[in-house]
Amino acid sequence: MVLDADGRVGPDFPRQVRGAFADPRVMAAQGWMRFRQTGAPAGLRGTLGRTLLLQQDIEAFITGHIQRYRHRGGTASLTGNGQCMRVSYVADQLARGVDPWPEVLLEDFASAVGIRLHDPSHRVAALTAHVSQQGLIEVPGFIRQRVRWTQGAMECLAYLPRLWRRPGPLLTRLDFSYFILGPWLNALLILSIASQGLRRVFGWEGLPLSPAAGLVLSVLPLLFQLNWAARYCLERRLPWTMVPVILLGLPVYSFVLLTSLPLAYFNHFTGRRGWYKSVRHDDSEPEAPEDTAQAAYAAQDPDLSFR
Repeated sequence: MVLDADGRVGPDFPRQVRGAFADPRVMAAQGWMRFRQTGAPAGLRGTLGRTLLLQQDIEAFITGHIQRYRHRGGTASLTGNGQCMRVSYVADQLARGVDPWPEVLLEDFASAVGIRLHDPSHRVAALTAHVSQQGLIEVPGFIRQRVRWTQGAMECLAYLPRLWRRPGPLLTRLDFSYFILGPWLNALLILSIASQGLRRVFGWEGLPLSPAAGLVLSVLPLLFQLNWAARYCLERRLPWTMVPVILLGLPVYSFVLLTSLPLAYFNHFTGRRGWYKSVRHDDSEPEAPEDTAQAAYAAQDPDLSFR
């Protein structure tokens, strides 16, 4: 089991891990990583820090739900804090001279890919049991963390040919390929934004869209965001007035994420591979675990056999 120093497992984590590994196909299991809302200063001074904490937990909330669907399709991944591996699999990999945790900056995702490459029938179980950890409350540290994560995904590009040469479910290959190609696809977004000025100067036209298509592309993302914001407030028992607060904070969070991309590209292409570890803060008063929410998810999803 890999647990960060700031990680705290929920009371049902051991039971779910035991249940997951009762399936002989499961080589690894991942808890639902969440961010504690602690550490930001009170008052106006801590507004940005509290916004960062909130948005990090919403991101983890969404990732956890996506992981549940990935579990059903056999494409669940490892996301770091609260990951477990079967000892016999680790021993077998070491005996073959293969590192179960590859030497990349995103070794958790790479290890999940390695599990599927070793044997397409192997699976990673996504648990609903929460593993809480500290969130980052300062923008510079948050950017450095995301630079490392993005660069780690870029380093996994070498896995792409192997994913498509080896036999395996098409859904697994598409899912992992999308994640690996994500940073490279985001480079197109950066270039598009950077070229806005040149396009105006030279009168270049973008992709022509009908008004109806433009409306759909504008409204649909807003509906998705509203859906997640509402569901998050329901889970955390937050007042509904927090929904617009969450929606207003999303553009700020997205902008901060966007600023990490150019530095990740720079580090990758210049060969910088420093492992930045997030700075921690005093966390002497932890939040109570969300036992009720976890029990509700388990009741809603009886298809996952380890519950």
